[in-house]
Amino acid sequence: MALSKKEKELVADISKKYGRILDLKKSPAVLIEILHNYGRVLDNGTGGVSPSSIAGSGPPPPPPSEGGETVQLGDVMKAVLKLQRDVKAISKVLNKLAR
Repeated sequence: MALSKKEKELVADISKKYGRILDLKKSPAVLIEILHNYGRVLDNGTGGVSPSSIAGSGPPPPPPSEGGETVQLGDVMKAVLKLQRDVKAISKVLNKLAR
């Protein structure tokens, strides 16, 4: 694969700053630093997911829980309402006993 002028300049800049040979075994953090510092330079809009596509379709659904079940908001709301009724009933009983 032939490098574009922009890519050649980027390689020259990285070589100047970090040296011609990177020893990732000796200092693996240097690769992360290079990606943080130069990753956006190579982004030409062809890779990854653009923000507009996320906005159009929404974020992906969360992975299922470890038990293999997905908890839905409606199920949570039903449980909360049931607890609310139970607390109200217990409160009535306690008020009667306190009299």
